[in-house]
Amino acid sequence: MGFLLIIFFLNCIMLMGDNMGKKNSKKIQQQLEKKKKKELKKSKIDKLNYAIIIFIMIILPLWQIVRIQFISLNRTDLYNDLHAGYFLWIAGAGLLITYIINLIKKRIKIDKVDLTIYFFIISVIISTILAEDKNLAIFGINDRYEGILTLISYALIILTVKSLPFKRRYLTFINILMILGVVQSFTAIIQCFVRSNYILKFSFSFMANALCGNPNYLGSYMMIESLLAIGMYLFSEKYNKMYFGLALLFVFSLILAQSSSPLLGLAIGLLFLLIYVFIHYRDKFTKALLISFASAIVAIISIYGTIYIYTDVFKMPVYKNYTIKSDITQLFSKMIGKDEGNEEYYKNIDFGVPDELRDELITDQSFYSSRLYIWNVSSQIIKEHFFFGCGPDNFALNFQKHEPMYIDRAHNVYIHIFATLGLFGFVSYMLLIVFTLVKGIFSKNKITIVCFTAFLAYIVHAFFTVNVIEVVPYFYIILGIILASYDKDEKIYD
Repeated sequence: MGFLLIIFFLNCIMLMGDNMGKKNSKKIQQQLEKKKKKELKKSKIDKLNYAIIIFIMIILPLWQIVRIQFISLNRTDLYNDLHAGYFLWIAGAGLLITYIINLIKKRIKIDKVDLTIYFFIISVIISTILAEDKNLAIFGINDRYEGILTLISYALIILTVKSLPFKRRYLTFINILMILGVVQSFTAIIQCFVRSNYILKFSFSFMANALCGNPNYLGSYMMIESLLAIGMYLFSEKYNKMYFGLALLFVFSLILAQSSSPLLGLAIGLLFLLIYVFIHYRDKFTKALLISFASAIVAIISIYGTIYIYTDVFKMPVYKNYTIKSDITQLFSKMIGKDEGNEEYYKNIDFGVPDELRDELITDQSFYSSRLYIWNVSSQIIKEHFFFGCGPDNFALNFQKHEPMYIDRAHNVYIHIFATLGLFGFVSYMLLIVFTLVKGIFSKNKITIVCFTAFLAYIVHAFFTVNVIEVVPYFYIILGIILASYDKDEKIYD
């Protein structure tokens, strides 16, 4: 009897264990299903973010093709009003929604970079609230569109790109840039060497602007493209010949823009690559020397060859002061406060002042101090609006309070940010640059180094240029890739 009771109790315990096991198994299964659903939802959001970033990359040059048609129809008003900034704002709104969802669902680990960007956004908001012209601060000035909507969109691009998983997606961004670089390059070549009244309507006679709208913007764009292609040539295990050819094509297109400061950025980028490869990848140093030498040869031949074609073949006038050859020799005179020889060019600019005063401006020696002159006025704006700046895209409005002419940019990214966003905006921006510099310099990841080379060139180039919507989104995408990439050394193409 006792034996039967023992067996009975053992059976009961086993049944209870089976039931508990089934319940635990169900719980584990339910937890796994929930995890899969969460991962699926996150994957869908990542794919959406991925698509939005690609949309931004493609729409900027694509929409320029549409805008060009307005010039051919003599509708410059539509050309100025229907800017790609609208698409950037729509994309930025999408990135904001997905970022907030990821924050609520705790899918993003907030680090010091995120906090710095949050601080930058807060600074932009305060600067906008305190700006004299709120409309300009929100939407930006015509054909620039760098108000708060654009600045926050830039910040969201960085936050989104740095949070995207998978190395392959970053590689896709770079290769899309390569394709866009080819489109820009062939457009530049057509503009410079196909003499057509239709083409000359929307381009300069001896300076290419491609689909960037301005030769200086094209120069900045092709500087980034050139260094990305050079880096891919050095570090990719496949398609070396393709990247070598693309690098030389992009350097040639940079020269066609006849903008000198991007050439300086290119030189800085190449110098960094040579030093980095010599220290870390001695076996690739010969390749680095080869691409550097080939780029220099293409640049020299292009600088002199294009001028010969314009003057001797096409028999067209060339403003000698607006070629790279002349820019290099004038660079030193500009830095000491002189910018001679441009009077004829400036006579065609409308400064928004009476003709009598305008004539005084273009013959006044102080006007020829160029960037130093503008930086001097910018320093006065900084003193007046030290902590929060004069407001996004309110620079021209404040500049005219000191000098009766229309200058809408400080022609130095860092001074411009300090003047428009103040100390807090400037510090947060510089912290972001420093974090990226540290991540890039100490990284061993090849994709990071490829992007870091272009990043380094741009931040040097930024001392002599302005951030524009046609170029800077690509810079921030590259910045995001650097901040997101893994530190370990791995092949670019598996």
